[in-house]
Amino acid sequence: MPGHHASPALQSLAAELSHRLGGRPNSENWGEPQLLSMELALLRQREERRERGVNTPRAERALMALQMGVPGELSFLDLKYACRYAAQPAGWERRRLVDDPRHFGALLSEVGKLATPSPASPASLPRFLKCYRPLLLLHLDLARDTAAPAASRESLRRFLRQHLPLIARLDPSPAWAAPLLAQPDFFGREE
Repeated sequence: MPGHHASPALQSLAAELSHRLGGRPNSENWGEPQLLSMELALLRQREERRERGVNTPRAERALMALQMGVPGELSFLDLKYACRYAAQPAGWERRRLVDDPRHFGALLSEVGKLATPSPASPASLPRFLKCYRPLLLLHLDLARDTAAPAASRESLRRFLRQHLPLIARLDPSPAWAAPLLAQPDFFGREE
């Protein structure tokens, strides 16, 4: 239809299908009902996970491990996913990690360990940044989320403020950090 624009969701679906099926109508797999059905089923599963809150089974496992009190067993990827999805329901009880200040504090403690590079783990600083950024986004989300416990919101605010000088010392500093560094009181004043 002239002048009609597809929704971003439809454009995304079309791009995903085109990418997965080779993008060419004349490719071998194009038009095979079984393959199309499989691809659509995979896309539906991914969308259902997105709607449910947690995007991947790995993120679900990471959040459940923290909720069960075993943070030392988590890999870097688990920590990164836990930071990204801490405000999403996970586990059998569909609880949010951020709603339990003790377990949420364990996540912040594990991420804080990455802020101090050691000879055994020289790559920990870039990993720390990959956890800090989702925690920053979580902080912004929690500012609007009155259901999250005040203790979790406060511990996250303190954590982000405590580690901000580390980010300020980086050369070059990440582009996403510029607004933070321009406003020294972004996380409030120290008490």
